[in-house]
Amino acid sequence: MKIVHSDDLEAREGGSLTVVMEESDDLWVLYNLVDPDDTVRCGTLRKVNKSDKAGAKAATEKRRVTLSVRAIASEYDGIADVVRVSGVNVAENDYVKMGAHHTLEVGIRTKVTVTKGAWATHQREAVKRAADAAATAELVALLMDADRGEARLYVLTEALVKSAAAVDVAMPKNTKAAYGAKSSDAARLKFRRKCREALAAKVNWDAVKCVAICGNGGKDFLAWLRSDGLGTDLGAAATDAGVPALKKHVAGGAFCVAGPQIKETHKDALRVLLKEPAVKKRVADTSVARFCAALDAFGDAQRRDADRCLFGSVDAATQAADRAALATLLVLDEKLRGAAVDVDARRKHLALVEAAAASGAEVLAFPSRHVAAEGLRDLGGVACVLRYPCPDLQDVVDFLPDAPGPPAAPSEAGTVVAPAPAPAAAHVETKKKAPPKPPAKKKAAPKPKVVHDDDYDDGYDDRYDGYDY
Repeated sequence: MKIVHSDDLEAREGGSLTVVMEESDDLWVLYNLVDPDDTVRCGTLRKVNKSDKAGAKAATEKRRVTLSVRAIASEYDGIADVVRVSGVNVAENDYVKMGAHHTLEVGIRTKVTVTKGAWATHQREAVKRAADAAATAELVALLMDADRGEARLYVLTEALVKSAAAVDVAMPKNTKAAYGAKSSDAARLKFRRKCREALAAKVNWDAVKCVAICGNGGKDFLAWLRSDGLGTDLGAAATDAGVPALKKHVAGGAFCVAGPQIKETHKDALRVLLKEPAVKKRVADTSVARFCAALDAFGDAQRRDADRCLFGSVDAATQAADRAALATLLVLDEKLRGAAVDVDARRKHLALVEAAAASGAEVLAFPSRHVAAEGLRDLGGVACVLRYPCPDLQDVVDFLPDAPGPPAAPSEAGTVVAPAPAPAAAHVETKKKAPPKPPAKKKAAPKPKVVHDDDYDDGYDDRYDGYDY
């Protein structure tokens, strides 16, 4: 992300920020910046009506215009690398009326201006990190299974886990016969070449600090790269643009082999990969590992002293911030977005972030697409480590509709405290107990069989007594 112009974003009256999208991660940052009622301005295509000299409508055509819309909703499309912002036009334009609805599409290399009434702390920090090239350091992971001829290339940044390439090569099943062994060697060589092509073409080598190869066949693949894979075997691939950078990183020691026990190529295996000592050591100073390390630190602190850890309750965390007890706050960025939660919940989470920052706590807004986000999501999206134990806050929980127990009652200070039993006073309204359910009706005993006189042989014909038997 390249900052073209920036007002004083810390001013109370807000300000404008003009940036140019340089890569996919910048689009994700922009998506998290745009809130409802923000003004977004950029170039777009718009269908306009052409008129003849008499003023009659003749036809429609697409024109390139610059529009300013007040955002109503936004959408991130990771496949097309586009952020769509829907809203109404708020600036005079020759082709679009005031108040007309329009959807802006912001892609890579697009210049866009965002104007907000107030910039939150986490939003200002996100802009600073996105504009800092050193903060966008990447980890590349190649998960492979050479026996199945399957490999997946993932690029991990601070905000995203993106699937960069997929390799699938059919491997022969019969490898015992001579022809089978020859066919297997050819398929294995084809598999390695395709993995090499993916690394050379799909990786931004200017920002990479570590390339981790894991899974079945990872060690043999790296040995092949260092011996012949980047030598005589290159062939026509020697002219590819990414080959010189690939050679440089292989010779420089950026590659490592880790996680031989990982048998899957799905991105869920990345959580295990990042805990491998070889990978953990190499990416310790990158933004990719920052969130994983913070989540691991929370788990360690919880095992040592549970009274110094809170999770799942924004109300308990807010009370801890008011007491200046917060040391570290972990929160999912989806909790801070208007489209992810309702307005009241979003305001509570934003107020928590501001209070935590004001008290001197470290605030980490976890990107919802980060590999460590799922672990924090399991904790309710909010977790914090305290400076000192606060056992009384352990009882403050956020009651969900299906959670047992009554909701917490608001106090005079506006915070939410743990519910206490109401005193026995006349003015205190208590919930009436539901009337007991009536006992289940017992099954009636079977009625005794009625024996009619006509069932006996009394000398009369039953066909003529008025009853049908």
